[in-house]
Amino acid sequence: MQFTHAGIDIEVSAKFVKEVYGFPFDRDECKKDYHNEFQIKISRNGIAKTFSYYDSSSAWHDGKDELTTSDLKNAVECIFGDTLSSYGDFEDFCGDFGYSPDSKHAEQTYKAIMKNGKKVKDMGFTEDEHIAFVNELNEHN
Repeated sequence: MQFTHAGIDIEVSAKFVKEVYGFPFDRDECKKDYHNEFQIKISRNGIAKTFSYYDSSSAWHDGKDELTTSDLKNAVECIFGDTLSSYGDFEDFCGDFGYSPDSKHAEQTYKAIMKNGKKVKDMGFTEDEHIAFVNELNEHN
């Protein structure tokens, strides 16, 4: 599927990976439930990167193992929105999301965001393009 936002073209596809219980770094045992994990492939200017995406528990309960166009847009919005945090440092991240800088959970989450942020940057996104892309995605949802 082709997406164009803020004058930026990307190609997106999804592949079902597996059923999972909880999310990576999820420490709240009371809120854990089953989800489907998908591999989201995003391509821009011939450079392709893959990202893990976890659908809702209600989608798992409904037996859904394919993403609709709307689901793909949501996945892209989540991936690009989360990775906006990769432009700041760890202290900024903790302040923005209410984590303690001493938290191992915060550190794990930050490292995952930095890893995915590097993938977005490797596709040629500048910080300004990344922000404009996310802003336009948010306007259309």
